[in-house]
Amino acid sequence: MKTTLAVRRTLLPPTGDGYLTEIDQFKIVAEILASDTSTPDDCFFCLWDGWGWDVIGDELPMVKIPNRDYWLFRGALTDLGDWGSAVKTERYETVQNPAFMWPADHAWCVTGVVDPHFAVIAGPAEAIDLIIADSSTRRGSR
Repeated sequence: MKTTLAVRRTLLPPTGDGYLTEIDQFKIVAEILASDTSTPDDCFFCLWDGWGWDVIGDELPMVKIPNRDYWLFRGALTDLGDWGSAVKTERYETVQNPAFMWPADHAWCVTGVVDPHFAVIAGPAEAIDLIIADSSTRRGSR
């Protein structure tokens, strides 16, 4: 039986003194979790619509939960942060991290909130141990 654990990680906002951005921290977590899914090329990402982005086209599905709506993107785990031409990010210098991401095989799930800056990660115990051990997910820099 596969043991699943969860960890809450504080994501440090960039301060200009070498800390990684939240999206960079999410990419590190995704890199660690990639080997714990059989579907790294088939993942889902929910982006909160409250960032004020303009989404081009009506074909992009929405996920709605109480008090929040999200655009649902599907692609490879390596696509994290690259939402293509569907999102216009004129109001922000960088793309924000997804609120939820998970592979099609449901091997793990990562969720991040808008405020405060933290993520909850559920997955195999071995993957969680690697995330905890990775200093870049603790301090925000590699």
